[in-house]
Amino acid sequence: MARAHTKKISTRQKVLAVILAALCCVATPLTRIPVPAAGGFIHAGDSVILVGAVFFGPFFGAVVGGIGSTFADIFAGAAVWAPFTLCIKGLMGFLAGVIADYNKGNKKVFSPRNVLAVFVCEATMVAGYFTAVMIMLDLKTASAAALLDLVQAGGGALIYFILAPVVSRVTKNMSFI
Repeated sequence: MARAHTKKISTRQKVLAVILAALCCVATPLTRIPVPAAGGFIHAGDSVILVGAVFFGPFFGAVVGGIGSTFADIFAGAAVWAPFTLCIKGLMGFLAGVIADYNKGNKKVFSPRNVLAVFVCEATMVAGYFTAVMIMLDLKTASAAALLDLVQAGGGALIYFILAPVVSRVTKNMSFI
């Protein structure tokens, strides 16, 4: 029986994925921007997930989002949310990497598919945590938390859109990816 063609992931690519996951883990607590009205904060963690996904593909997005954000939760003392974060943030990165076309050869940072990838990624976060909070707590709390998640989504997208042109220039000649 013939096996489906799968692209082998090199050791360098795996190392880059883990480095980006570590950056996501560190960026989350170190870049907190308080949002007092919403009772939470914006951070750069989502933007690192988007960099991994849009520039390098779904594998990178899933690893950066799932592993980096899960460890950020664990180190923040929020391990109870870690299983949800692993699924939600991993799915965010995977979906963004599948939708984006930068990693497929279109080197326009703000192409319609790359912008769509950002919005799908952040919508996945809002819907995912809404569901998680409903499971862990209740509908009323989930509804209130969703408003904060919308602020977080907007902040993560904004930070990504600011960083994307810089990342594009830096990664322009990275042939091992």
